Amino acid sequence: MSEDKKRLNTEPPAQSEVSHPTPSDENLGSLAFREVTLGIAHDLNNALCASVAHLHSLERLICGDEKMEKRLHAALSGCEHAAYLTKSLLDHSKDLQPLTSTISLNDITQKTCEFVSSLIPENVSLTYRLDIPVSLVANPSQVQQALTNLILNGVRAMPEGGEIRVLVSHNAQHAFLSVEDTGCGMDESEIKKALQPFNTTWKESKGYGLGLPMVRRIIKHHRGELEIQSTKGTGTTMTLRFPYPGEVTKVIELQEEEGSPEERPCSLRGDSGSTIE
Repeated sequence: MSEDKKRLNTEPPAQSEVSHPTPSDENLGSLAFREVTLGIAHDLNNALCASVAHLHSLERLICGDEKMEKRLHAALSGCEHAAYLTKSLLDHSKDLQPLTSTISLNDITQKTCEFVSSLIPENVSLTYRLDIPVSLVANPSQVQQALTNLILNGVRAMPEGGEIRVLVSHNAQHAFLSVEDTGCGMDESEIKKALQPFNTTWKESKGYGLGLPMVRRIIKHHRGELEIQSTKGTGTTMTLRFPYPGEVTKVIELQEEEGSPEERPCSLRGDSGSTIE
């Protein structure tokens, strides 16, 4: 009897006594959280639309009152911040669309750079360098969103001005889309924080810490990787690495025919190139 007692006392607790979440429980929890997030974001967006409409009505009534106009513009700015956060929540929570299109990475890069250059101030130069034609099976709007986030991330890292270079390149296995900035750079702990949702180092900007997590989610959806190289005080390079389905021989032949690609400034602000803050 004493042996039986000893054996029973040293056995681990029965599995039925310990509660472990199953994969199905985790999936259900994730789905429930996403549904709640989407619901809150939609409700918040509706409330913001009503608030902005009322604020614009007040704007007409207080025309000429400089003090009140200043307060009203501050309120509208706050609504814009909240709207940006709402959109980020919606983007982060919704399912990503399947990859059904064959896209030109050069075309997406050029269009995105020219689009972004029209939205940002002028104390940072933006240039891009295209590769030989590189085609990918991808979602074009998602790639554009990821590149836009990376460029704006670099812009926020350079409040005093600097340079951003966007580069398209490839090897036999992968296509690369890199964004280099000459900003403040990050140490290892800051890089880890930057990849967590709602963690942001941009206290003076409109960032809410969803940009890089969304970029990583998009590139994972494309079966690729986000690579970050950064040195504190000297700048950061963020690279989207896509699996490349092209044939090596065809790539080499094209490269020999076309020669090395040239670096180009964005063209929306004249021949001298776009400048970006």
